[in-house]
Amino acid sequence: MLFNHYAERLERYLNHKLRDPHVAADLVQESFLRLAQRLEQDDDVEDKKAYLYKTANHLLLDYVRHQRRWQLAATDDAATTLEALPDMAAQPDRTTIARQELERLADVLATLPERTQQIFRLHRFEHMTQAHIARQLDISLSTVEKHLALALHTMMAIRLS
Repeated sequence: MLFNHYAERLERYLNHKLRDPHVAADLVQESFLRLAQRLEQDDDVEDKKAYLYKTANHLLLDYVRHQRRWQLAATDDAATTLEALPDMAAQPDRTTIARQELERLADVLATLPERTQQIFRLHRFEHMTQAHIARQLDISLSTVEKHLALALHTMMAIRLS
């Protein structure tokens, strides 16, 4: 219900900023996934629409920064670029929390049809765009979107029930 109500508007908003419908669609899916994960942690999100748009804006900024870094890395010496990156070593407590979240996610995914699980894994864990998944699996982009929406809807429904 929440996905059906806000996804299209949020995607139009992001596409207006990015001018890339595939990336916009991916950012929408990621925004809803993060909301589902937050709700799963028993965090009360008072204004879900505001949370979605704020998350989408943060993801948009991260995407733009990543693109800029990628372009910079292409022009700079690779060794210099690697030395300039901050230390991203995970902290033990964050690793434990992340592992627990992945276990909960795996439990939810196991309840979904195999094709939905496959598409979700490709998108979320292999970082493939929806368009790339559609090409690889020889299915329509709409089918990929429907499977991802089903996965997110299931996560949201389990959390809200």
